[in-house]
Amino acid sequence: MKLRTKFFIILGISQILLILSLVIVFTILITSVKDEPQNYRAIELVNNFTKELKDREVQLKNLISELNSNPKYIAYFESIFRNRPNGNNHSYVFEKMKNDYHINVMELGNRYGDVFFRFHRPEDFGDNKKNQTIIENALKGMVSSTIEVGHSGLALRATAPISNGTLLLGQVIDRDFLFGITGSNKVKIALFSDGKLITSSDTFIERFIKTKNYMSEKNPSRLEFDDQHFYITSLDYLNKDLSILKIKFLVMIDESDMNKKTETIWEMFFFVTFLIFLVILFISYLFSRGMINSIRKLNLAMVNLEYKNAPIDIDTKRKDEIGDMGKVFLSMKEEIFKYQNHLESLVNEKTLHLQNSLDEIRKLKEHQDGDYFLTSLLLQPFYIPNYSSEKVAIDSILKQKKKFSFRNKSSEIGGDVIMMKDLEINKNSYLAFINADAMGKSIQGAGGALVLGTVFKSFLNRIQKEKNSMFTPETFLLECFDELDKVFLSFDGSMIVSAIIGLIDQNTGAFFFINSEHPYPVLLKNGETSFIGFNQFNRKIGLDYDDEIFVNSFQMEEGDIIIIGTDGRDDLLVNLDGKISMNEDEKLFLSVVKKASGNLTKIEKELGNSGEFTDDLSLLKIEYRNINNNYEEETKYLTSLKSIYFAYKNGEFDRAESEAISFLLANPNNLDILRIYCKLLMKNKNYPKATIYLSKYIQNRPADSIFLFYLSVAYKKIGEYELSLDLGRRYFLRYPANKQILLHLIELYTILEYNNEKEYFIDKLNKIEGEIRNKVSI
Repeated sequence: MKLRTKFFIILGISQILLILSLVIVFTILITSVKDEPQNYRAIELVNNFTKELKDREVQLKNLISELNSNPKYIAYFESIFRNRPNGNNHSYVFEKMKNDYHINVMELGNRYGDVFFRFHRPEDFGDNKKNQTIIENALKGMVSSTIEVGHSGLALRATAPISNGTLLLGQVIDRDFLFGITGSNKVKIALFSDGKLITSSDTFIERFIKTKNYMSEKNPSRLEFDDQHFYITSLDYLNKDLSILKIKFLVMIDESDMNKKTETIWEMFFFVTFLIFLVILFISYLFSRGMINSIRKLNLAMVNLEYKNAPIDIDTKRKDEIGDMGKVFLSMKEEIFKYQNHLESLVNEKTLHLQNSLDEIRKLKEHQDGDYFLTSLLLQPFYIPNYSSEKVAIDSILKQKKKFSFRNKSSEIGGDVIMMKDLEINKNSYLAFINADAMGKSIQGAGGALVLGTVFKSFLNRIQKEKNSMFTPETFLLECFDELDKVFLSFDGSMIVSAIIGLIDQNTGAFFFINSEHPYPVLLKNGETSFIGFNQFNRKIGLDYDDEIFVNSFQMEEGDIIIIGTDGRDDLLVNLDGKISMNEDEKLFLSVVKKASGNLTKIEKELGNSGEFTDDLSLLKIEYRNINNNYEEETKYLTSLKSIYFAYKNGEFDRAESEAISFLLANPNNLDILRIYCKLLMKNKNYPKATIYLSKYIQNRPADSIFLFYLSVAYKKIGEYELSLDLGRRYFLRYPANKQILLHLIELYTILEYNNEKEYFIDKLNKIEGEIRNKVSI
């Protein structure tokens, strides 16, 4: 396709799009100009209807008042109550009111609400209306009015009490009434109640309603009927003071004349637009002719590049980009002919330069691989792949992203770390481990891993030598975190680490860990997977933030498997609908663990099938095998547990305690029954006994945080404040933002007169309450 053709196609499409935009804007403008006066006119008609009803309501009430105060009419009404046929003898009275005041309805009712005589239908009487609001008001001595649908159609009715009953006058809202509101054959009105036509201003709109399903049209709308154009809108009658009826107005406004004028405007618009379109195309043709000729000359010169002197003169005198292109082309052509004459010498010179550069790169690569290999040798002692004891088994996989070869020896290097060691703390057997990811790729990450492994191993060796150390799992983990953090803080943020530092009680299966912005551990239980400590992690090691470090706790049970891994498990390049992107679904790992049933080799394979690895990958599998269960037969245990639980829930504490004691005497090591029994002792405020059984329970389930808090409270109640404080501090290390533990510790520090500590926790409580107030105000 020629350039000029492309130029005119682009210009034509641009003008067409511009014309379409103008048409849309013009359409919206004309529609809004047409709609606004018609909407105003329709609303004005409804308002006039409401005003006219109000005026006639006042007229009716005045007439009733006049009749009720005129002795002649009072005597006339009394004579009818004495003898009903007397009403027929004086029908001229109703005819006079009908002519003078347009009264269509007039009736007398007795004091029981029965219709005694209808002037407009003398033969119809006797029906009871005492349940109608206006009749009920009249019987109570009040004058009232309403719009309602009766035998005479939609009518405005007013009632008032008289000496022997009630008087009702009414005006029917008929075609003459509505035509008086419109005042023109160009505007037509119809009234509906509950979707049924009540009355209309003429037969034309009634025929329209029968022919067209106006309810299916949008409101407002424009349509054609009987070769006429109408604007149609539906409005609600909003004056609820006069009626509880749901009345709707259908307003038709003849727009035939306006439609003809609109068509004329559109014809003029399209004529002017087409004329402007032709003028712009002609001007564009004149403008592009010179430019296209210059481009053609430049194109011919490029096609005939082999000629030193171009067969066509290039226009270099132009003051635009085409002129600049011509100058650059001539200069480039001169350079090409120059290189053609010296090509062989230039190639030899470049080849020698590249060969020297390649030799230098090889030397640097060999030196770098030597550094990598030495670092990988230093890291090897820190990686402990597995561990197994009577109850705990650990397996692991460590795959560093950076692979290299040095002197025919293949190795890998990266920032992931897996270390573990069993040790004794307070005469209890624990397994300590760490899974960490040092910031940076290859040598930078490996340097961080080397520092972390050295410090962690040094810390464990020191703890192992301190046989009399009084660590709790929480304080052990915090001191380990603090020691690592101090070392990495010295790097001023240039080296940070995400990690999970864990401690497993090998006797009870209690799992304590600090999560330093590491991916969440995954629990595989009964074939289902879930995260542990979801949305609960601390800052990374080496970041200088003044925040509280807290410890997570979890009670492992027989057969539980916990999978821990670095973010290499999530950082996968995945194919989503044909587009390669970084995986953002952290729950992908859950499904992989479930599918692989916790097998690390299968997990690695499934992750590789899901996407491409982009980072180091390390996985740690912890399996708990509680082979020394002391439970009784399963059916007996479940029956007792259910009975005690429901007795506790129903408030039968004495029965629950009796059954719990009976079961524990035969099964002293059943922790589920012991747990309920401890709650009963706390409920009954038997704190001395509660400390004994709570201590036994916590000794077997140290990860149950709420019962750790119960034990602290029980010790406080019996005056063992130091023991209560130690346990309270342990609970605080797990939940540092819990207001209840803060208040508990403040009370203990006050009793023990530890003022500095008390002030610290008071400040912390005030800070937390301030944050809560700010969130509420936001």
